[in-house]
Amino acid sequence: MIKKILIGFGLFLLFILIIGFFAGEDTTESPEDKTVEATPVEMTATETETPEEAPEQVSVEPEPDMTPTEVAPVEDTKTVTPPAKVEKEAKEAETVKLKEKKADDGKLSDAKKAEIIEYFKGNDEPNVLDALFPYDTLKLGMHNDSGNRDGYAEYACEVLKSDFNVKQVVIVRIIDIDKLVSSDKWETIGEANCN
Repeated sequence: MIKKILIGFGLFLLFILIIGFFAGEDTTESPEDKTVEATPVEMTATETETPEEAPEQVSVEPEPDMTPTEVAPVEDTKTVTPPAKVEKEAKEAETVKLKEKKADDGKLSDAKKAEIIEYFKGNDEPNVLDALFPYDTLKLGMHNDSGNRDGYAEYACEVLKSDFNVKQVVIVRIIDIDKLVSSDKWETIGEANCN
């Protein structure tokens, strides 16, 4: 979920950069419009001014080192990631996700074991009264009302494979819960080896 948010945020930032790049381009001005020219200006007294009020003649000429120069166009310094690089990074991220998923598939973490226990102890399986998952053995506590529960152990293996994507070897043991509570003895009434 967090990865999806980060990828979405990255794509949003990329979109903003691209919009900013195209919005920053100004194609109306050409380099010829950006030249600066200095022209000499002469100021003289007008006819309405009196000689006392008339300012002395001033001539503004460019200094020898102040020649008109052409202003270089300002280059846009924004960097935009080329689409090919973005696609390459997206493919690399996808590859990392697939590798993580492959590494995670089939392994029984504590969280996955807890999820399996909750499934069997919950309303989905009303015949199971208790469940325990030490190491690679799933122990399900049930009433011993029919004698052999190997069929239910096989069913539990199929649930592990199909619903929980368990690919490692797990042993499912069905324990007589009544005998366990009354005499503290673990009597197996059904067993299956999940490959």
